[in-house]
Amino acid sequence: MLAFPSTLPRPIWGGYAIQPQDTRAITPVNQGFPRVRRRSAITPTLVPCKWRLTDDQFEVFRHFVEVGLRGGVESFTFGVMVGGAFFDEECVFSQYPSYAPLAPNVHEVEATLIVTQKLGLPMYRDLAYTDAGATVIVGTLTGSRTVWRAEIYVRTAVNAGTSAILRLGHAGDSDAYITDVSVAAAGRIVVVDGGGNDGILMGATESTTRVVQAQLVTTGTAATAGDLSVALFWRA
Repeated sequence: MLAFPSTLPRPIWGGYAIQPQDTRAITPVNQGFPRVRRRSAITPTLVPCKWRLTDDQFEVFRHFVEVGLRGGVESFTFGVMVGGAFFDEECVFSQYPSYAPLAPNVHEVEATLIVTQKLGLPMYRDLAYTDAGATVIVGTLTGSRTVWRAEIYVRTAVNAGTSAILRLGHAGDSDAYITDVSVAAAGRIVVVDGGGNDGILMGATESTTRVVQAQLVTTGTAATAGDLSVALFWRA
């Protein structure tokens, strides 16, 4: 499978969007709420894109579509932004790209990609201040996959005397996914690869089965309050 040419720039922000399609099946009933079920965890997603290209880049793009993709009918890999990071996803053009000259040596290209994002359901676990010092099992990761995002929701701050931090990892590395995120204040914290507090396996692809575990570490006076959740997002 061909990859989108590395010599071409990423799409400009204006017009770029991630539009997941609805995978639910909704069945009306005579009375009460309709029945709703999920048909698939693999979500087809539309990604409108717009590029500003020079004359040379425009010719590279046209050659890629006409020759490499046989007129746009073949699929290809393209770096799609998911949760602040770029992942190579299999794509196909939903319609033939449109071209417009804006100025000498400036061409605007618009297209919509159909992307299949193989995102697994996130792991989710509640924790409380009483879990401090314990190892809390969040779930098990199997098969080839990439952990690409984690979110911590601190509903009530953990009020330990000196510090309160959360780590997320596995038995061999307690902070492989999240390293020392403070949960001493209420709020929402997002951790992605390269964004701070990310562990060695955040953004990495591996196939080793991992039992994911969380550790709430406090110092100073023991906490008397604290309520939070952690969610781990992964993709195949």
